[in-house]
Amino acid sequence: MAEEIRRRPQKVAAHAKATILAIRLFALLPSHPVVTLSLAIKLLGVSKPTTVKAIGALQAASVLGKITGKRRGRVYAYHEYLRVLSPDTD
Repeated sequence: MAEEIRRRPQKVAAHAKATILAIRLFALLPSHPVVTLSLAIKLLGVSKPTTVKAIGALQAASVLGKITGKRRGRVYAYHEYLRVLSPDTD
């Protein structure tokens, strides 16, 4: 699992939907493994549509997954990273 975390940056960068902002957001995920759209906007300092594209790219690369089913106020998590942090909670 930890090895997968180490290889993930290359996989994100190689993904067809990867953007510079998606890679920047990915780099921020260890400090913020659970993010909302508004938090991602603040972290990246860009517009909502641009941030939505970055989150979408990370979802397409299987980095971020939605943890809420709501249309508004969605919460996304970097599940692989969280599993590495808490291996005894499964």
